[in-house]
Amino acid sequence: MPIKIKCRNCEEFIYVRNLNIGDGVDCVKCNVINWSFDQNVENISDEEYESNKTKTTPRIYKGQSEVIESKYPTLSTVSTIYKLIAVLIGIAAVIGLFYGISLLDEYGGKQMGIVFITYSILAGFLGVVSLLAISEGIKLFIDIYFKPTIYIWLKSFYLRRSYCL
Repeated sequence: MPIKIKCRNCEEFIYVRNLNIGDGVDCVKCNVINWSFDQNVENISDEEYESNKTKTTPRIYKGQSEVIESKYPTLSTVSTIYKLIAVLIGIAAVIGLFYGISLLDEYGGKQMGIVFITYSILAGFLGVVSLLAISEGIKLFIDIYFKPTIYIWLKSFYLRRSYCL
């Protein structure tokens, strides 16, 4: 069923087919993502859709994760690289821990083994936790752009419900 959505940025109507509630669509004019919620979606006839559709088809996003991957591929890649480095540091810390344990049995290597074990635990833990925190911080930074739209929708949804009671 064709629908039209009013762009939140340029006030133009976007005409699309088969858009689910909660999906996003790019405005052809200003390239802003508009999320389809109950209050901004209007069902239209096939004739109105055919007469108003644009030559370029607007891109449809099936949820926010697809938007993050498609709109910000570099930040998503950087986040993945930080996770990969965190895994590598974790593996190196475990190897260092086992090497330190093996040094405890050698004559004169007990002090060096304790140093290896201590360093592996501290550096491994701090390195993994900090890199994973940076990775999740990047994803949070990307999500902040989309959350006000959802917040506004939820607020208006609950306000409409309270007036109906």
